[in-house]
Amino acid sequence: MALLNVVFYLRPKKAKISTISTNILKMGRGIRGITRDLYESHGREFQKRSYTWLKFLYPEILDAKDLGEIDREGVDLYIFHSNKKDYEKVFQCKGFEKAFGDNQLEQCIKSIKTFSKAGVWTVEYY
Repeated sequence: MALLNVVFYLRPKKAKISTISTNILKMGRGIRGITRDLYESHGREFQKRSYTWLKFLYPEILDAKDLGEIDREGVDLYIFHSNKKDYEKVFQCKGFEKAFGDNQLEQCIKSIKTFSKAGVWTVEYY
């Protein structure tokens, strides 16, 4: 659910928004459909669904291979910087089955620490 808020915070230029909205509506989902789709998923499934929806905003977004080098850096979804070695945007996806509490907060903090210790750089981290 938190990712949905990030999606709308990260809106690109207005011209692109109308295209994105049109594409989503063509799929018959709309905003309620996106919310439901993300709310009903958890774990890796949440990451995969987040990738699908973020692809509308960022066609260049990539999905880190599970347990691959990029995933081990604490990165789930990413966009490379124009220099092709750093990241422009990094997304850490957390989909929980239970209500957000101390345990879930600890998991989020652990992921942030993993990224900060990986020695990689990004312009934006979500």
